[in-house]
Amino acid sequence: MGLAGCDETPDVGVDAGTEPDAGETADAGDAGAPIQTLMEGAYLWDVDAQQRFLVAQEIDGGTVVQDLASGEVRTVAPPVEGLRFTAEGSTLLLWSAQAEGLRSTWLWRPGDLQAFLLSDRMQGYILMQEKGERYLAFIEQTPEGDSDVRVVDLDGCTAQACPKRTLLRVLEGVPALHAGERYLWAWQGARTWIIDLTLSTVQELGLPRSELIISPAGARFGMLTPKQNVQVHDTATGAQLWEVPVAGTWVWLIPSFFGEDTVIVNTEGVKRPLDVFPPRSAIACMDWGCTSVTYGQTCQTLQTRTQPLLFCSGVDCFGVRCTAVHSLWKRAGEPLAGGTFIDTWPAVSDDLRTSVWMTYGYGPEAGRRTLSWHTHDRPEGSSAVIRYPKQINVNLFKFIPGEQRFVFANPKQTPDGGTEHFVSVWDGTTLQEVAPIANPNAHHVVRGQPAALYMDETVTEPDGTSRVRIRRFAL
Repeated sequence: MGLAGCDETPDVGVDAGTEPDAGETADAGDAGAPIQTLMEGAYLWDVDAQQRFLVAQEIDGGTVVQDLASGEVRTVAPPVEGLRFTAEGSTLLLWSAQAEGLRSTWLWRPGDLQAFLLSDRMQGYILMQEKGERYLAFIEQTPEGDSDVRVVDLDGCTAQACPKRTLLRVLEGVPALHAGERYLWAWQGARTWIIDLTLSTVQELGLPRSELIISPAGARFGMLTPKQNVQVHDTATGAQLWEVPVAGTWVWLIPSFFGEDTVIVNTEGVKRPLDVFPPRSAIACMDWGCTSVTYGQTCQTLQTRTQPLLFCSGVDCFGVRCTAVHSLWKRAGEPLAGGTFIDTWPAVSDDLRTSVWMTYGYGPEAGRRTLSWHTHDRPEGSSAVIRYPKQINVNLFKFIPGEQRFVFANPKQTPDGGTEHFVSVWDGTTLQEVAPIANPNAHHVVRGQPAALYMDETVTEPDGTSRVRIRRFAL
């Protein structure tokens, strides 16, 4: 799924809309300006969902936070490898690159002059859980060289006081973690532990992680039995909740949880003489039994901003001619949309009513691209399309949060035969060009209420030198 520029104007078949005033201001506090330069000499990291704070990496400095209302910029941490805001934007978690097997990690909250250090001996990565117990979990190396599983209360940790609980010490090796809503799972080698964060208790399960599947919230775990049955247990008690058979004869089965009550089993059967590929399918198992999701496709979880969906892919062959097949499902028996060959995962609106796909065909049509708007409650499938003669860039390819509007980089041919990319918004009827951008591959963040795109931009000066800046586009 490579990315390339398109040097021909698309056949949109829709109203091209109007282009807003391209006037620009450097005032970060003026959220009503169509295009703003927010910061010079820095690369964008993230913007919290409420659009109060922008985090960036200065080229010759550290990690900075800009107050978007006042424009004030302050350095809060050294250069980092990654960071994450909480959903409500009240906390920023940061972590460094690894050096000699260890990392540092910090927390920053609005009002703090700087981020405060949580650990400078972290092994691996830190996990944030915002549901249920609301905590941070990480592995910290002890002075003796052992590994402590550390848990921090996400809301109770401040620069003044941040108690860390040590709930498990592993003497050999560094464990991996899965952060559930109440249960923190840890495993190393053949050993698996369940940590109850409410009761502060630890139980060793007696099974290796390789034989287990764990639900997203951690409240269920399951396994495949030697008879190819799916067996699911309650994490709190260890009691078996249900066991159902996966019908059929399979060369392999790969199970995974979809939510807390469904296990998706991807299967592969025995290849017959006339088959181009071995038969594959996806099966959904629940407490009452198993049912087919798709035949010829296997499925995985696609995590949207609001809830997980099933995204399935496979190959459909007629004789020796084969084509890719993809489908999107709310759950087993509830398909939403589908496509053939794709350049990227479909974008899905927050209310799950709509998805946008970038597809292409087989043979002579392989070079062409079709951007399709799918309204999920319409049985006829796509309700609008934009066609392109060549592959286009899909780095920017998503719905505006909370809206039925999709934003992407739309290529247009220039008089000299080149290509200019425009930030464009499409609602399935009207295509609106917002502004040209220099590099559609640049890092970006899309936010809603108000709708805005934050994006890096590199500007080349007449003398050949370049400078970087962060811009905001009102959508």
